[in-house]
Amino acid sequence: MKVLVTGGSGFLGKSISDYFSRKGHEILIFDKNEPKELLDNQVFLEGDLFDGKKLNEALKGIDIVLHFAAQADIDHSDENPAETLQNNIQGTINLLEQVKDSNLKRLFFSSSVYVNSKHGSFYGVSKQCCEKIIEEYSRKYGIDFTILRYGSLYGPQANEFNSISNIIESALKNKKIERAGDGEEIREYVFIDDAAEMTYETLSDEYINKHIFISGNQQIKVKDLLLMLNEILGGNIEILYKEKNNDELHYGITPYSFKMNSAKRIALKNFTDLGDGLLQVIQGVSERKK
Repeated sequence: MKVLVTGGSGFLGKSISDYFSRKGHEILIFDKNEPKELLDNQVFLEGDLFDGKKLNEALKGIDIVLHFAAQADIDHSDENPAETLQNNIQGTINLLEQVKDSNLKRLFFSSSVYVNSKHGSFYGVSKQCCEKIIEEYSRKYGIDFTILRYGSLYGPQANEFNSISNIIESALKNKKIERAGDGEEIREYVFIDDAAEMTYETLSDEYINKHIFISGNQQIKVKDLLLMLNEILGGNIEILYKEKNNDELHYGITPYSFKMNSAKRIALKNFTDLGDGLLQVIQGVSERKK
């Protein structure tokens, strides 16, 4: 199967691309930035969703699209709302306009568990809008879709904008971790390899025109996560909690909010243990610092 991955050079996009490649699929990575490495059955095409000619070229002969291209940095989104909404919403519309009359089998869209949260800044707003727009294009033009609502992703390949990578980098560099809130917030972190496996499972027809939660199976309070990290790193890390900011928190206790189109969850037989995953991230951050 030929797969187009928009934003395929990013943390999520490249990880998913590599997983699909190892399953034998041909991958075309469509991104403004070239990935550090390509697997044997991966091809890179430089471009973005606002270049209609390049986008049309990228879509030729494609069976499915994994649409991961977006402005995903929460802080940047909050500081640059117009840019965020333009990139995320109009970029998605540009893609839909290209595929509405094509023979595309399905469009997969990377959304967020924060999508129905009252918090989450303009990033969450853009994801809400994109979900609704995709649903309407599906209704009018018959485009099959799957909405993938990813949880709090982490992994050794993530950059400093990723929450856990940022925390670990601060701990290693400054022997200090600062966190918004009081640490009572509950999260379900999902290791990137698990997220890739669950994403691959959604190729099944049972997930056509469905909303799917791609998240972990281990609920943990933020303060317990930080204590775990402190213990792993030797117990000499200072942990500071700062005043709450709704945009930083994304949601209060849980990301899940009941809606009539509530998403399904996918469960793996074997999720990556959180402690093992954190060790891999620590190793990844340490190697990048060398």
